[in-house]
Amino acid sequence: MQQTKKGRGCLFYGCLVGIVLLFAIVLIAILGLHFAKGLVNQFTDTQPLPLPEIKMTAQEAAQLQNRIESFRKAVEADQPAGPLILTADDVNQCIATDTNLAVLKGRLYVTIEGSRVNAQLSIPAEELGLDSLRGRYINAIGTFTISLTNGLLQVTAESFSGRNKPLPEYIMRQIRGRNLAEKFNSDAQAKTAFGHLESVQVQDGKIIITPKKSR
Repeated sequence: MQQTKKGRGCLFYGCLVGIVLLFAIVLIAILGLHFAKGLVNQFTDTQPLPLPEIKMTAQEAAQLQNRIESFRKAVEADQPAGPLILTADDVNQCIATDTNLAVLKGRLYVTIEGSRVNAQLSIPAEELGLDSLRGRYINAIGTFTISLTNGLLQVTAESFSGRNKPLPEYIMRQIRGRNLAEKFNSDAQAKTAFGHLESVQVQDGKIIITPKKSR
C-alpha cells in the first residue's frame, strides 16, 4: 500500500480497531503483572508468539486500499456512502502495510468470530516500559466486544489468556466493567473521525462502519 497521511486511510477507518485492541491488551497485561507477580511466567516468554501470516494478493490489497480511501473521501466530503465492511483479513492487511501502524506489524493479529474480536499480541516487554522484564515478550490472547454509538467508542474485554490459561477471574471482574477506549474518546483527532460515523458494529465475523447520512 502507498503511504497514508497521519490520521487517514486505514488508521481511522480501517485499523483503528487494531490500535484500540493493542491499548486494551497492554492495559490488561500491565494490570495482571501488578496484581500477581506469578502471572509473569504465564504472560511472558523469552520468545515471541508466532503470529499467522497475512495471505492477500497484491491485487486484493490494492482493492482494499481503494475501498477504504473511497469511503474516507466520500465521508469527509459529506457525500453519500454505504457502510465500509471489513473482514479480519482486511484489518490484518492494514496492520501489516499501513505505515501509521508500523508499531503493530508482526505484533498484533486479529480474528473475528460472530460479534467478538479476538486479538493475539506479542511485543517486547521493555517496549511497554517493563524494564525489569527486558528480553521477554508479552504474549497474550484477548477477546473483545467493540461498538461505536453517538460518537463514542466502546471496547470491553470478555476474556484474556496466556499459554492457554485465562487471567484469574478476580482480575477479569475488575476489567470487564471498564471501557478500554476511554482515552480515544477524549482524543481530538479521534473525535473528528468518529464524528463522521453513525456506528461501528461487529456482526457475522465482520466490522461494519456506517457513516452518517450526508446532509
